[in-house]
Amino acid sequence: MSAAGVSGTFTGNDDGYSIYLEDPQNRGNNSFQHVIYNNDNAFFENASMCTYLHNESYEAINQILINVHTSTLANFLAFIYIHNYYTATVSYTATITDARNGQVIGSVKMDLPPNTSYTVPFSYFEQQLNWVPRANQEHANIIFTSTPGYYAIVGQMIYNSRFGSYVNMTHFCAINHYDPANIQ
Repeated sequence: MSAAGVSGTFTGNDDGYSIYLEDPQNRGNNSFQHVIYNNDNAFFENASMCTYLHNESYEAINQILINVHTSTLANFLAFIYIHNYYTATVSYTATITDARNGQVIGSVKMDLPPNTSYTVPFSYFEQQLNWVPRANQEHANIIFTSTPGYYAIVGQMIYNSRFGSYVNMTHFCAINHYDPANIQ
């Protein structure tokens, strides 16, 4: 709030803040999630609701998973779902980055036969990369690419050990860019 010049006190009948994100330099290549978390009972849920710009391409969203829990969050293990819907084997590359700063940790190659689905814990990627996340690396991003063409559906679920249930954390929103010349 201080970076935005907000004093921290409400005026009139206001009782909350709205935050609007812009991404003019990256032209929409960044993203965010709306996650509700209750620290008292360890309940959380993905409540992402997005807006979409007309004539904007959002195809790449299906190739990225953001804020995937690493093994440092042992009570909330992440599972990655991959489905190859192509009629032939496709070689997919999963590039893992640190969610805090975008630093590339490494890449894992996976050959998926036609019309197959796989579920792997995120720890699979950690093992393949011989990577042990530091205490401050609670989240990672995964960017999937493939040759030839991209024919996958990817997702992530988090197992909440306290409730014995899964939470779908796949959905996230792109930060829509704007053209400063067209602001009214």
